Amino acid sequence: MGTTRPAPQFDWCIPIDGDGMRLGTMQAERPPTFDDLREVVQTAEQRGFSSLLIPTRLVNGLFDAGAPLAETWTMATALAAVTRRMRFLIAIRPGFIAAGRLAQMVAMLDQLSHGRVDLNMVPGGIPGNFERLGVEIMRDAMSTLKS
Repeated sequence: MGTTRPAPQFDWCIPIDGDGMRLGTMQAERPPTFDDLREVVQTAEQRGFSSLLIPTRLVNGLFDAGAPLAETWTMATALAAVTRRMRFLIAIRPGFIAAGRLAQMVAMLDQLSHGRVDLNMVPGGIPGNFERLGVEIMRDAMSTLKS
């Protein structure tokens, strides 16, 4: 009965929408600049966190829709270059990126990060994401049901 349990792992998120101390503001107190996000990621790595979630979206989900938003894939690549062991859990909503292009992006980031990429496929997201691509989800879903 000498089973040993694995050490607990702690995960966090990369605030690509920006960050701050107060809830309910329309703009981030700390915009999502590379320098600020690098500080978050390197601090998490130094403190023993094992992975960081980074969403893929087109609209700021925490602040005003027009507020600054860091682009997921470029930022994850840059952050992987300034860390050694941190894993990146990238949340992907199917339909955002063509499947072939997504496969290339994941494979390249996985290669550049030496295998530190995980994927989180999510069915939903921030309202307005697909609409920014010109897709009306409810209208398209209803017309499909009527066909």
